[in-house]
Amino acid sequence: MHPADFDAPMPSVLQVPDEDFARAYDAAPDGYRAALKTCIAALHVLYGEPLLPRSETFALPRSGMAYARAERVAPWTLVVIDESFRSAPRLLAALMPALCAAVPDVRVIRLAPATTPWPDQLLVALELAGQEVAGSLDTVDIGRFVAGLREAGRGRLLCLGGAASFAVLCRAAIEADIPVWHDGGTPRVVIVEDEGVDAALVRWAHGVVRMAAGDVHDDVAPSLAEMPAAGKYPPDAGATGFPVTGHACDAVFCGSASASLWATRARLVLTSSREGCWAFPDLTPDFFIERSLTIGRHVPATSFLPEMLHG
Repeated sequence: MHPADFDAPMPSVLQVPDEDFARAYDAAPDGYRAALKTCIAALHVLYGEPLLPRSETFALPRSGMAYARAERVAPWTLVVIDESFRSAPRLLAALMPALCAAVPDVRVIRLAPATTPWPDQLLVALELAGQEVAGSLDTVDIGRFVAGLREAGRGRLLCLGGAASFAVLCRAAIEADIPVWHDGGTPRVVIVEDEGVDAALVRWAHGVVRMAAGDVHDDVAPSLAEMPAAGKYPPDAGATGFPVTGHACDAVFCGSASASLWATRARLVLTSSREGCWAFPDLTPDFFIERSLTIGRHVPATSFLPEMLHG
């Protein structure tokens, strides 16, 4: 099965209709749409222009060694989210590296019954990113989906969420030599509201997240439950159980003045006016590049055939 034909042999994947995208877009407040546009713009700046397929040959006569290297973009990428996933910026943070790498066939699939509506914030994010190839897959049909995955070539699989079904998908991908990236569970987030952060926007954009702020929510992770009161961020090194090094949380929303102090305690620091943004430090366009390497005394120039450049 060619990746461009995913829909034909898999009628169980129900495409999101255009009217759902339009309704969600119209329902979103202007400020929230603007926040997601900022997220997309920030990711474009972060990842730059698409990586073009290339080939090169190097010879080191004195050592009697030479090598040739060729690169191409992976032919397809699937971004799979579970039914409880609500964070539009995190979806964009997984999607945009593939789009910036110029992967020719990118699909977003939600593991949920076809009758379950998509969260509006996710549809708005996909609409703004120009990614309208999205659909729902009932978990009872996951066996057929896995069978198609094995025949689709060496693409990329990205999973967002903690669904048990991801274990089946990831195992099938590994068996088919398909690289997998998985961001599971719910991120631990700190909001420093007294530094100009729009907490309401954070909660809308990022969906259900574990937070600590001036007041500590019931679902805050134990390691964050003893956060100091608002206005006393960030804690001194070693205070309130925070390690001097390492990540005490996944993301912090704070003012610019304290951003550098939070950088050693969080994987991601987002300052005020960037409440609708997200990025995964370990996921870049480089993940979507296929490589070939030849080593010898004398090697010819190596390149992927034109018909192989996109799978």
